[in-house]
Amino acid sequence: RKAAERREVLEKVNEAIRELPPRQRQAVLLFDVEGKSIKEIADLLECSEGAVKFNIFQGRRKLRLLLEEYVDK
Repeated sequence: RKAAERREVLEKVNEAIRELPPRQRQAVLLFDVEGKSIKEIADLLECSEGAVKFNIFQGRRKLRLLLEEYVDK
């Protein structure tokens, strides 16, 4: 039962990540999953560090909304 619940949550998370705009998805995955620094991401995406921070912020915000029922409040 726990494994099935974990699978369901993981699928919902993956689905929510796929719904993010490409830049937000890339920034969130590089930062939160791969552990890259803001500077590294800015270099990879060829944008400013401010743009990376904005995309991470917006991406996380959208993920929280999409995953509302799974997030502790």
